[in-house]
Amino acid sequence: MKNNKGFTLVEMVCVIAIIVFIAGATFVAVSQYIQRSKEMSAQINEHGTLVDAQKGAVDNYLTTTRAKIESATTNTSQQAEGAPANGGNNGGDPGDNTGASESETSEELPPPPPSEEPTEPSYAGTGNPNGNTNAPGASVNVTNSWGGGAQIQWSTGGTNANYFVFYAPGATNFNSWTGNANVKIEGDYVILTLVNNATSSGAGGQFDGVSNANNIKLVYFEMK
Repeated sequence: MKNNKGFTLVEMVCVIAIIVFIAGATFVAVSQYIQRSKEMSAQINEHGTLVDAQKGAVDNYLTTTRAKIESATTNTSQQAEGAPANGGNNGGDPGDNTGASESETSEELPPPPPSEEPTEPSYAGTGNPNGNTNAPGASVNVTNSWGGGAQIQWSTGGTNANYFVFYAPGATNFNSWTGNANVKIEGDYVILTLVNNATSSGAGGQFDGVSNANNIKLVYFEMK
């Protein structure tokens, strides 16, 4: 009698089918686990981003707006660095208080919500506390504008000033055409100080990053 050793074809097919089924089920389970892990990681990253944004807004409020309001409350007569005591109407002597009314020197503005950036620099002229309209005697003429910037010329009503504060939301850079100048950008404001005997005759310049050229205002100017 012949003795057959080994597996028959049917047995081998059954074993292979079982192995394929187990491998497929394992692959599906692993794929679902990996997908859930990716979704969970994305949710954790999104939550971390929101927490960082909230923390940044609170820190900004505590270090800037709140400190500014508390300083104004304890000493309303103190002027911040670079600010004249008068209204800046004609670029006169910073020590002359005749151009500022009592309400302008003592009025305290309510603090903005913590999520908002302060929109007025500490040295904005007291004659124009809102900081988004031309200072008295000043005018701005937009000569060219495009999606990411604008070119302007400005006038100070005959006053040969050499210190200017522009309200220009979104400005990332400023090139002055008036001659040698020091430029500083602080939030929505561009500060320009002419140096080396440069004059404001035919004053002009280019603001990069300004999406709406009509928002550019010369909010303050004086001789320094």
